[in-house]
Amino acid sequence: MILLLSTLSFAHHDSVVTRVGASPGATAASLAVPLPRAELGLSSSLDRFTRVLWEGDLRAQKLEQGAMLGTLTPSVGLRIKSQTAFVVALPVGQVFYGDGSQDRGLGDLNLAVAQSLGPKKGPWSVDLQAGVSAPTGLYRQESSYSVTTVLTPDAGEAMVFTSDSRISLGMGTFALSASGAARLEAGRNTLIVSAGLSQPIGWTSDQIWWGQDYSLGAGGLHAVGKKRRLMLGGTLQGAAHTQNRIVADEAESSAEVLRSGARQELSVNGVATVQVHKRVGCGLALQVPIIQHADSIQLVRGTGVSTQCGVGLSASK
Repeated sequence: MILLLSTLSFAHHDSVVTRVGASPGATAASLAVPLPRAELGLSSSLDRFTRVLWEGDLRAQKLEQGAMLGTLTPSVGLRIKSQTAFVVALPVGQVFYGDGSQDRGLGDLNLAVAQSLGPKKGPWSVDLQAGVSAPTGLYRQESSYSVTTVLTPDAGEAMVFTSDSRISLGMGTFALSASGAARLEAGRNTLIVSAGLSQPIGWTSDQIWWGQDYSLGAGGLHAVGKKRRLMLGGTLQGAAHTQNRIVADEAESSAEVLRSGARQELSVNGVATVQVHKRVGCGLALQVPIIQHADSIQLVRGTGVSTQCGVGLSASK
């Protein structure tokens, strides 16, 4: 989980915060291993944060001191004959900052239950998943990027607008998630539709209650070659983050709760999946944002790339 924080500072030292997420992960090719089976997975992602949004307007200049985050996530799961799967995943990662400093450590532990619907070898399927993440990851509160602007209204005192951005391997709180994906095959072509939701639960140590993250995607894949093991295609991916709640000043007995940090994004994904072996499937995704909007100053990502591979080990006799 990647956290970007922007602080709005007035004469009364109030503050608001926003958070930006990473690229969605790649999807591996399906496994041709009988159920029940054990499933071992390994995914990676690399995201660069190199641009600034100022109340919705993208500043075209490339930042000299951007940031980059890389993660590696091993997972272990068990899929039984009812096509129900139980999965545990724990990422590790490293953050590189423009000033040469870096952080490394664990991400948030994720526990998930997934259910596949439809015929095991049929032309369609629906995959549903629900999960919970625990705040085991490194949660950084120090700023890694700042922009300060002084605004002087026609009437009233001057306002100091400061964007303090920080990137963390962990969210700093628990979160629930739910997602679904539908697949429909027609000859060599496959139509894909997906949706997801993440709902943080609880306050962070610095009194932030994150907003929800929504995603919606649609696209297609085309099988290449006689054995159709390689599939190439693309998707359009929409994402939105709702406003966060932030305690303005903990020192005051009646602390104000501020709301800010909404963000929307539309991106184009290049997607590839390959069945290396009946027991091994891999996937690759390259994401390029084409529309980004925010309700305050935010450091946002440029391109992102992710990979995923899965290995199935049959438990049947």
